[in-house]
Amino acid sequence: DYLIQWSTVVTSGRSCRTHCFSGYSILCFIKQHERYSQLILTSPSAADTGEYSCWVVLCDGEECTKDGESTSATYIYFTDKDELFVPSAIHFEIIYLRPDKPATVPCRVTNPKIKVSLHREVPAEEIAVDGTQISYNPTKGFIIQNPSPEHKGAYYCKANSTTKTTPQISTKYQLLYVEVPSGPPLVTIEASSNIVSGGDIFNVTCTVLGEPEMNVSFSWSYPGQVSATLLLLFSFRKGDLAKICSSERPIQDDWVNNI
Repeated sequence: DYLIQWSTVVTSGRSCRTHCFSGYSILCFIKQHERYSQLILTSPSAADTGEYSCWVVLCDGEECTKDGESTSATYIYFTDKDELFVPSAIHFEIIYLRPDKPATVPCRVTNPKIKVSLHREVPAEEIAVDGTQISYNPTKGFIIQNPSPEHKGAYYCKANSTTKTTPQISTKYQLLYVEVPSGPPLVTIEASSNIVSGGDIFNVTCTVLGEPEMNVSFSWSYPGQVSATLLLLFSFRKGDLAKICSSERPIQDDWVNNI
């Protein structure tokens, strides 16, 4: 047996694992068929522009695993003459420049034919795009291949379209240069107790310490994973750059768990 799961863009706030809602209306839903799966958006907008991917989950009885070789992806533009840039809830974004990897100013557009330029606020100037050191990809934004201290500062993108006489300005971006190369995150796990009595509630906390722009997702492995019910609690503390996931569950009378 197998299932097909989906991953969608995050800018619109949709989460199409099963259904997505906005208020009382369903924004998207998934139809699973015998040999294929359909993701259906009911009210698409410019904010839904982005990459959509799906993959197969192979199941043997109650055990299911993701087939890493079966992932497929496609990029879809939802054009809007009034929204040249993909809308964002963030009006001021910090971009960290590191000497060991390219940096991206993520001013994506809703139509690949839109002409986009990159501008520095102080001193006011348009940044030359040579296609090598700095290039533009409409699905990602402006890519700086070898960031250096001279690239730090406040920037914005400007879009011009044949359907609009006035150019449109993007979100503002503050580029900060970081001398220290990026490194792997530090992961720690801690249980509220190593010996728990039957009927008690205990929690296990997994903490990730790393860079603020790092995307983190959690997967758990624990005894009785198929049949057990867990309450997962997520929190994010930007000040100390930590992401924490806690799980709580009551202990059954017939077993004691050592973490």
